[in-house]
Amino acid sequence: MTNARFIAGRAETILGRLRDELSDKADGSAAAVLDPPRAGVAPAVLKTLSAPAISRIVYVSCNPATFARDAGMLTRHGFALRDVRPVDLFPQTSHVELSARFDRT
Repeated sequence: MTNARFIAGRAETILGRLRDELSDKADGSAAAVLDPPRAGVAPAVLKTLSAPAISRIVYVSCNPATFARDAGMLTRHGFALRDVRPVDLFPQTSHVELSARFDRT
């Protein structure tokens, strides 16, 4: 892939560098993929991802409650939930994974 860059690590750790890069880029061509722990995405991370450079967020969640909280914050920052799908990776348990797509409105 020549049009993508992958950064693996804790978002809280790399936020400073990303914040600077996103502030320099305002064309809305960036996307982010999130797969947070059960506690959800840290508010500072969601705030950084609300930068104008981000036009799409794909969010994978193992906790519907924290996903709902984070989805509310993303919609308040200019994103619309376009698609959400439950994925039953653990049959016959109460656990469910979610995969969701948010697009900037």
